[in-house]
Amino acid sequence: MTKLCLYIPCRNGSATLPEVFAAVSRQTRAPDLLLLVNDQSTDDTPSLAHSAGWSVVHTSSERNGLSAARNVAVTVAAAAGCDVLAGLDADAVPAVNYVETLTAFYTDHPGVSGTCGRMIERFASSPSDLWRAVFMRQHWGDQSLDNPPILFGSSAAHRIEVLQRIGGFNETLRTNFEDTELTQRLLRSGYRLAYVPEAMSEHLKRDTPDSVLKMFWNWYRPGAEMAGHFNGVDSWLRLRHPWIWHDYNGRSAAGVAITGLTAITEALPWTQIIRDLQFLGRQSGSMADLWPVVKIATELHTTHGYVDAFVEWLRCRLENVVREGNGGETLHPQIQAAIRESADRMLPRRRFWDALDDSMGCLATDRR
Repeated sequence: MTKLCLYIPCRNGSATLPEVFAAVSRQTRAPDLLLLVNDQSTDDTPSLAHSAGWSVVHTSSERNGLSAARNVAVTVAAAAGCDVLAGLDADAVPAVNYVETLTAFYTDHPGVSGTCGRMIERFASSPSDLWRAVFMRQHWGDQSLDNPPILFGSSAAHRIEVLQRIGGFNETLRTNFEDTELTQRLLRSGYRLAYVPEAMSEHLKRDTPDSVLKMFWNWYRPGAEMAGHFNGVDSWLRLRHPWIWHDYNGRSAAGVAITGLTAITEALPWTQIIRDLQFLGRQSGSMADLWPVVKIATELHTTHGYVDAFVEWLRCRLENVVREGNGGETLHPQIQAAIRESADRMLPRRRFWDALDDSMGCLATDRR
């Protein structure tokens, strides 16, 4: 019989943990070990976990972050004699048969080393939450899948001996992308993985336009950094900047028929560019003045015929991001020229207006 540890790596999860704990307490098959890894929380996460009957361990001031917390769970679960380590996010509510489904799957499929389940969004009525549900989904649909390209960390489970053999999670990845990087290593090493849609959970996250755009950048920046896109301005212009517009083009085409998505998608390349340039500036120790990017964005959307309400909304979004980190160095003319040229070529014109008007109407009713 498979012995399973269910664990939550968590920093400040008190807002959603009570509902998650309650759902775990109702499981049709109890986990063999309940483990919360407290990653430097400043709220009452540890006491909530203790009260709910979970074992609590802690990361250290010298070794913390999401990957470090996951590796702490590997060590503790292995010492407890568990075979499978199943992760759950602090805002993911598992279905009543979640643990039973995973335990049965690993018992019946001894050749599978890692899995992820299907996490769906509870909230998807506002434009921001719908955008996340469509473009940042953490599942692969209704059907089972062999060797998916990502085992989403929100519902990923692995055989502990395999995690130990492959070196665990990459602790340089402190907030995200650790699930993608581990999945890629497992696939390259020839391990068999599986998507198990029957292992269902429900995501409690709520977003605003600003927060979902920031989360998107946080999701994809580490992979780009590991691929060398941030090795300098030349690498950024050659690799990352074209990717931003290519990605935007695909999402704008995919989302044009879904009311509510258009405005946030139109802001996507601009927020990515500004955050990228802030990141490059922090790396080099020389922060550029990024207000010219806001000016380019507003000018081009105006000349392309976008309505004044959207241009003003976009300007506010971009100003919020610039204020998070701006400097006095003049933004290199080559960067400004590349941004202007790409945007002028890629931004849609009249065919987008109706969808944009609908999207702005949705945003006007979203008070968060």
